[in-house]
Amino acid sequence: MSTARPATAVATALLLLLAGCTTFSVSADPSPVAGASLADPVAASNDTAAPTVSTTGVGEVSAAPDEAVVSLTVTALADTAGEARERVAADTAAVRAALADAGFATVETTHYSLTAEYNYTHDGRDLRGYRATHGLEVTTTPDRAGDAVDTAVAAAEDRRAGESTVRVDAVRFGLTDDARAAVRAEALTLATENARADADAVAAAAGLGIDGVRSLSVGSPAGPVYDYDRAFAEGGAGGDATPTTFTPGDVTVTVEVRAAYTLGDGN
Repeated sequence: MSTARPATAVATALLLLLAGCTTFSVSADPSPVAGASLADPVAASNDTAAPTVSTTGVGEVSAAPDEAVVSLTVTALADTAGEARERVAADTAAVRAALADAGFATVETTHYSLTAEYNYTHDGRDLRGYRATHGLEVTTTPDRAGDAVDTAVAAAEDRRAGESTVRVDAVRFGLTDDARAAVRAEALTLATENARADADAVAAAAGLGIDGVRSLSVGSPAGPVYDYDRAFAEGGAGGDATPTTFTPGDVTVTVEVRAAYTLGDGN
């Protein structure tokens, strides 16, 4: 009995040693995957992205304005608020009627106010009166912008015996919605063509070619640029007074297109 126990212990030790050697060899010598190599990461992955080139194209198109907006303010100063309100209401009605008779169909109110005015001195302030204002906006064609100014000023002068109660705040030239859409579409086409031309040049320099479009996006549109001269004449439109004339320049619309293209071998 005493000699059997050492033999059993030796056999058990040999089995454990063999088991340990088998586990080590499997973990230390994995079977290679067919067609792949740890030294060849491109072959090991089929998801490697193709090279790309990103460009930005700018398109700029100019067009003659087909719309003019004349901003006017009818104003009246009186001793009482009621009188100021009545005067500006009557003068505004006269201006509106004169503009309508002259063929200006689009006349809209933009603002209205009725406030007290003071003269300020070192001793305090004295009430000067009450000021009422009624803002109007006349939308017309560029060639009639001067007529709108003269018609409004003359209508107020006729009511106040030569005292003009109309102020011309601004004259803006621009594009109608349809004209702006057409010009913008042309600018977008030009910007896209410029982006592609730059991509072609870069690809050719690298000995590659364009395989396809990966992405296209339009940048924030820049506001239209107005280039115009304005010539205000002295006096009103009546009698021998020189009429008010304007010489608007072109309106420029600028857009930006960002593009990314997939590159290939150029074949």
